[in-house]
Parts: sequence; C-alpha cells; structure tokens
Amino acid sequence: MTHLFKLKAIDTAVVLRAVAICLVAFNHANPDAPKFLGFSLDGGMNVLLMISGYYFAKLVLTAPTTAQMRQQLIRYGASFIIPSFLMVLFFFAMLRRFDLQELLFYKNFFSAERVSKYPTWYPQVMLQILLIIYALSFIPGLGAIGRRLQPYWVLGVFAVFAAIRLVLPQYIDTAPLLHHLPHLQFWNFCLGWCFYFVSDPSGSPLRARLAMAAVALVSIFAIFGPNVLVAYTLSIGSLLFLFVKRISLPAIAHKTVSIVAAASFNIFLWHRFFYEIYERLAHLKTPQGGIGMWVFGVGLSIVVWSLWEGLEKTWNRIRSVSDQVSQMKPAAV
Repeated sequence: MTHLFKLKAIDTAVVLRAVAICLVAFNHANPDAPKFLGFSLDGGMNVLLMISGYYFAKLVLTAPTTAQMRQQLIRYGASFIIPSFLMVLFFFAMLRRFDLQELLFYKNFFSAERVSKYPTWYPQVMLQILLIIYALSFIPGLGAIGRRLQPYWVLGVFAVFAAIRLVLPQYIDTAPLLHHLPHLQFWNFCLGWCFYFVSDPSGSPLRARLAMAAVALVSIFAIFGPNVLVAYTLSIGSLLFLFVKRISLPAIAHKTVSIVAAASFNIFLWHRFFYEIYERLAHLKTPQGGIGMWVFGVGLSIVVWSLWEGLEKTWNRIRSVSDQVSQMKPAAV
C-alpha cells in the first residue's frame, strides 16, 4: 500500500484543470448552495478559460509562420467545436427542441437561456474569439509583427480587453447575457496567453512573474470586485500557475487528478446529462443533488471518456495493422 502514497510531481496546469472542472460540476449539482458559506465555489469556468488561453498560446501563437498558425488554430478549434456541435444535436434530439441560434453557436448574443444541458456559452464564446483571431491573421504583416514583439503585444491585447470588460458593461447592459460575449471574455482567455510567456521559471526571471501577478490581480479584482468568489478562485489559480511549476501528490491522488484532467472536456459535455438521470433515479424534485449527484455525473463522464479512448486506441491499432498488411509484398514463388 505504501506505493499508493509515494509522492509524485504533476504539472500545476493539470491540477488546476482537474480542480476547475470539478468546481464547475459541483456547482451545477448544487445551484442554490450558499456562495460564501458551505461548499459552493464559483470561478471554475474562469480558470478553465485562462488555461485554454495558455494552451492556445503554446500550440498556436508560437507557430513559426502565419500559415502554420492558421492550421494550428483550426485544429485547436475543431478539437472542441466538433464535439460541442454533436452534443448540441444530441440534446436537441433527446429533448425534442431545436434552436438554430444555439446550433450555430451565436445564441449568447441574444439570450442566456439554452436547450442543451451544459454551458454552451463556453464553446460559443471560444468559437467567436477564434474566428476573430483567424480573420485578423489575414492582415498583411500583422503576424510577423506579433511574433517579433512577443510577449509585449500579448500584454497590450490583454490590457485593452481588460479595459473593455471593465468599462463597456457600464454603458451597455450585458448582465442579462451574463457577460458571455467574446469581447467581454477575451481578457480572461488572453490572461492565459500572458502566463505562457512568463510562467516558466527557467525562462522568466522572478520579477517578470511578480509583475505579471500584480497586473493579473489588479485586473481580476477591478473587474469582479472583492465580494465575488470568482475573483479569489481565479486569483489563486493565477498565482499557482505563475509561481508553482509542479505539485507533489500521493501516487493515488496523482493518478486521480491526471484522469480527471484528461477527461475534463468530456466531464464538461456530459455531467449535466448524467445529473438528469440521477434526478430521476433519486426522485429529486429540485436540482440539489449534493455530493452524490456530483460523483455520479463526474464518474460516468469519466467512464464515457475511458470508453471513447479505448475505442480510439483499438481503431488506431486496426488501421496500423491494415496499413502494414497492405504494404507487404507477396512472397516470391
């Protein structure tokens, strides 16, 4: 049993992704739980948006050419847009309701209501942000200038959109839409870009990370205020990201966190569907399933992810064997 508790290091980004999706799923299982007392904790989606920005910078912004950046951007977008689109169709069929705006990923501009049983605003906003970036990539010379001025232009973009998020809602009331619009969420996504360029201790001096932490904390609390838990959740996640490269966990926790993080998008897609099943099995009259609903939804979402991963690996093996057989030359008679 001792090997189960032997400490193993894991990237902080992986831990944050696992914790964030668990917070999102828990709050959806307990929508009316206290926000300052009890277990409810907002901000998981904001941490996920920040981490998405980090990986976007790592996979897309660092591409050596503009053409390669566009290719990486398309791959990055397809990795979550295609599953989200299929999930929307699944819920439309299951609930026998249809909404063209939701299917085409622009419902967030008109209403916070949705048919699908998961936060469709996230893929909607992400798709809109990526389309804007893709369109801007065709401006002559912009890509070359951006690569030459990294990371300063990234910090400038962050500052502009943080200011937009802070000021614009005072003049245009987007509270009924929960501020789920691309120009109001882009600062959170871009925060992850900034972290990519300064979070590596081997490549960034401590003063750069301290300066970035100060900018992030001031922006977060200016936008959300000190009385909203999301400000503290995102601040803690930001500080961990900037100053703690890896976290040591017991082997059993290391494995659990790794699985949850790897299955995070599947959990995002499926947990509300399994909550619906749990409500019917438990004969709940209100959506307050507590820890039981949370474990049920997250656990079965991980099972779906595991089955899909197994099918994908099996299919890849079959294709590999098929390719090898097709390349074999007939033996000489």
